[in-house]
Amino acid sequence: MPANKKGFTLVELMIVLLIIAVLMAVSLVVFLGARKRAQDNGAKQVITNAAKAVSSYYASNKVVPAEGPNNGSNGDSLAEEEGTYAYSDAAVAPSVADPAAIAYQRESDDMATLRTTSQSSEVFKVTIDEGKRGNISSGN
Repeated sequence: MPANKKGFTLVELMIVLLIIAVLMAVSLVVFLGARKRAQDNGAKQVITNAAKAVSSYYASNKVVPAEGPNNGSNGDSLAEEEGTYAYSDAAVAPSVADPAAIAYQRESDDMATLRTTSQSSEVFKVTIDEGKRGNISSGN
């Protein structure tokens, strides 16, 4: 082989391609993890806002509301106004833009449970007992 030949050998090109593939695989894993965390944080924010509204309602009325955001019947209910949750006389479901819908279950006059599922299929739950919000837990 002549000594003055210039260029890359096949082995050198394969090593460069292997390095690029490894970097792409690592960045894809990091990106997907960040996306899941963002979706979960969005669902946590939705359920936190709803839990704050339930706690606020309890502070004013000494009873948790009869209806949650998706129940849609008469009585006090959780409604969305400008991206936050508040109580109104008619139930209004969260908008489609929200990362999650809320399942509201009234346990008693002073206890309620809210559940939501993020776009990454993680389930979050918070319980309000006598107006005090519990911690958000994941799972069923």
